[in-house]
Formats: sequence, C-alpha cells, structure tokens
Amino acid sequence: MLDHDSSQYDANGNIQPNAIVKAGFKFYPTSSPIKTINGQQFVGFNKVYVPLSEVKPVYSSATTSNKPAPAANINPTVNTSDAENVATPVKVPISKTKTKKKKAKKHALIGDKHGIVKHFTLPKSWQRTNYKKPWYASKGYWGPKLLVYPSALEYPASNLGIPLCVTGKVKGTNKYPWQMSKTWKTKQRDIDGRSIFAHYARCKWRKLHGHKWVTLCSIYEAKPTSDVSQAITCHYEKIGGKKHKVLFWGTYGGKVRYQYFTSKRLAKKYGHHKFADMHYSSKFK
Repeated sequence: MLDHDSSQYDANGNIQPNAIVKAGFKFYPTSSPIKTINGQQFVGFNKVYVPLSEVKPVYSSATTSNKPAPAANINPTVNTSDAENVATPVKVPISKTKTKKKKAKKHALIGDKHGIVKHFTLPKSWQRTNYKKPWYASKGYWGPKLLVYPSALEYPASNLGIPLCVTGKVKGTNKYPWQMSKTWKTKQRDIDGRSIFAHYARCKWRKLHGHKWVTLCSIYEAKPTSDVSQAITCHYEKIGGKKHKVLFWGTYGGKVRYQYFTSKRLAKKYGHHKFADMHYSSKFK
C-alpha cells in the first residue's frame, strides 16, 4: 500500500481538490473519494477510476507535510455496477516496421561467342497456318507483305529476313555485344559469311499502351536507333461487324505505323483505318 499525505484528505476522508493523481503519462485532478470495488481500491475523477495500487499522489506546493493518513474508513463500498466505469489499462500497439524485401539480383545471361543466348519465339497465334501465307498491308516500311515465322520475320519485297533472338553477354567476356569494340563487331559473321549484326534482332516483351508488344532492336545497339528497331503486336479487331486478326507494326514505343491483315481486300479497305484501342504514329497514313 502506498503512503499518503493526510493533507490530501478532508475530515470525511475525501481527497482534497488540490490533489493530483498520476496514472501512466496522464494526470487526473480528483475530488471523488477513494472507492472499493469488488475488494479493490480505486481513485477517480469524472467517473474514471484508476486502481490505487497503480497511481501515486502528487501534491501541490501548498501540501508539504508528512502527516499519517487518517484512521477513519475512507473507502466506502460502492455498487458493483460502478465497475463498468473502471478504466482498464490500454494496450499501446507496437508499430511493426515493414522491411522492404530486396529484389533478387538478376544474373546476366551468358550467350555464345556472338552474345546470342537462344532464338526468340513469337506466339503461334501471330503466325499464319501456312508460313508461306503472308500478312498484307496497303504499304509497309519494307514492302506490303510480311511473313511471320516462329523465330523470324521476312519481307519478300525487300528480300529481307530478320532472325529473332535473346542476347546476353559474350562468352568469355563480361560485356554485351553492343559494348564490344568496333573491330570485334566487324569480325562477327554467320555461317553464310554475312554480318551477324546486319540482320539479327534482339527481342523482348513490353507492355505499351495497354497491349503486349514484342520489341526488336539491333544486337549491337544499346538503345534502339536503327531501322531494325520496331515493335509488333497482334490481336483481333472488329471490322464490318466481324472480328478479324490484325498485326500491327509500330515504333519501338508502340505507336502504329503500318497494319497488316489476312487478305489484300481487308488491307486495301482498312489499311488506313485507325482503331480506337491503338495509338498511332504521326507518320501513319
């Protein structure tokens, strides 16, 4: 039991108004008597009761005497219905600092002596049932026809084929193909003696303007700048009340420059039509 200064009580055993009770980090000025509820002593103010064993009286500067507490019974019993007004200790939630998970560092792919890791495969739905069947456009950068193979594009009018691949670091080095010297680049030849970098394109998937595109870029360029830099995507569009598959050829940023159809008739009729869900380049005509 705590020792109390008798100056905090009046003749009837009530706590003087100048007494202050410290509970936790809060101070309660009290004018209510100390009460016994279910055999436990409480002291309170404005119907808020604090267990006497958990508080310590703090006196004003005017009360400095150390007189013993009065012998009179200062703890009148109250109805147990008052127990619902007893303040219960509040649990302060401890904030848990969320630690950000570190993303696992991606290891660079190691390619062959040319820096090529593997072929890049286009979706089967982008290919015609017969590879010899082309996609048709009213016009195109390398001609109005485009043949789509599993891992290559071919423009018959320009006699141009573009093998598609995934690149990594050149075997035996710690460099990507575009980081290699100019001398090294000129020495890279395929089995036909042609420059690897003249026609191969490195590919990756990118989401642009709400659609998934395959972007193509020259192997030896860190950033897309050459004519090889492009992007293609393919999906169904509603044409004349029917759904038709359309292949879009666009800039590296996913803005349409040309669009290909499954027939010459559709290409001629809708080659210059702008579909609502696509973004078009200023060069689209």
